[in-house]
Amino acid sequence: MYDELTKEEGDHLKKYKIPALERAIDILNLIAESKEVVTLMVVCEKLSIAKSTAYTTLNVLEYYDFIKKNEDGGFEIGFKLYELGLNYLSKVNITEVAKPYLKELVNHTGLTVHLAMLHKGEMLYLDKVESNSFIKFSTYPGMKEAIHNSSLGKAVSAFLDEDKLDEIINEKGLERYTSNTITDYEEFKEQLIVIRENGYALEDEEGEIGVRCVGAPIFGGDSTYPTYAVSVVAHKSELTYEKVPKIGAKVKEIAERISKKI
Repeated sequence: MYDELTKEEGDHLKKYKIPALERAIDILNLIAESKEVVTLMVVCEKLSIAKSTAYTTLNVLEYYDFIKKNEDGGFEIGFKLYELGLNYLSKVNITEVAKPYLKELVNHTGLTVHLAMLHKGEMLYLDKVESNSFIKFSTYPGMKEAIHNSSLGKAVSAFLDEDKLDEIINEKGLERYTSNTITDYEEFKEQLIVIRENGYALEDEEGEIGVRCVGAPIFGGDSTYPTYAVSVVAHKSELTYEKVPKIGAKVKEIAERISKKI
């Protein structure tokens, strides 16, 4: 609809004002940009808003998870805005940027490739490029997987702050999927040390018997830890132990190139 507007119509539309919406936007901007604790009274003073009006607006924003109260008694940006931002990045930027690299990885290895992101303590699949192999996998964009039984999750986990990793494991646990699944947290953390040294992660029949994956983290943006990861997946007969170092190096290279691009 809006794509069909002329410039004159678009300029005219911008003249309309919705006070309640603009007030909510002003409050969100204040909370996002302020370096001090933003309380109800701060909102009233900074934005010249009546206390009752500010109170109502803050309650609505909090109800929809656009903001939340922090330990200091003030407000901070809520998960909903973070989620919307991640959806934008995943659907618009990262998938478009990564696509040619994913195709290159498929062509180089002959294996199916995945792109995923850390989302709510799990790996959320964003993209998939199939290989020409007769072996197919039932993975798909939108699918979620635990961080401890996938090379994607391990690759990201290896570079998370320890507090962040503890938070995820405490919430999600280390469920057993196969006899190879690592369910001991200390053992899992020891494996993460090796992953950091190698720069790539191996998942060895831990999510599904007969299936191996090699993944590497993607760094980029303002985050101090990787939000995304790329991996190849294959039947263990196609991805033998002898091939892992060479394929791992290529997956790592592709991840690094995507990181530089974003």
